[in-house]
Amino acid sequence: MNDALRKLFRKGAPSHEDIDAFVAANKFPLVDDSDITFVYRGGADEVFLRCWISGLNTAQPLQALQGSDLWALTIELPPGSRIEYKLDVVSHGEHQLILDPLNEVLAHDPFGANYVCQGAGYQRPSCLASWQTASRSVRKLIRFQPRIAALRLASSFRISMLN
Repeated sequence: MNDALRKLFRKGAPSHEDIDAFVAANKFPLVDDSDITFVYRGGADEVFLRCWISGLNTAQPLQALQGSDLWALTIELPPGSRIEYKLDVVSHGEHQLILDPLNEVLAHDPFGANYVCQGAGYQRPSCLASWQTASRSVRKLIRFQPRIAALRLASSFRISMLN
């Protein structure tokens, strides 16, 4: 368990005010060298970390933390690594795949969005940094609609490119 989280619980179950202060004072997920602690705050019967990484379990359970509405899971993530994930919150037998309400780092893909966990020492690839800083006048938007006649489907794709 992360040291800051352990400190929060050192005298037993923290008050709601202590948890509020803890959430406000920390950046989530909690990163310690090669350990990453995912935290969820809220009522649930079960909570799972869902990430689609070869070699990792696709559904890893978070543990309810005594007398609070916090759930946590610590995994090892090599320094310099990054994973995308969602949380699977189970209440009354219903699964809801949600974005992490405590994390602000979001990645978009053609299927929607995932939250990003950046391991210790992670550096964004330089090609992404130059894309982020490119002026809007340098960007082009290409729109095309491929048609699959047999299925009579029309799809719309957008591709952003740098000049």
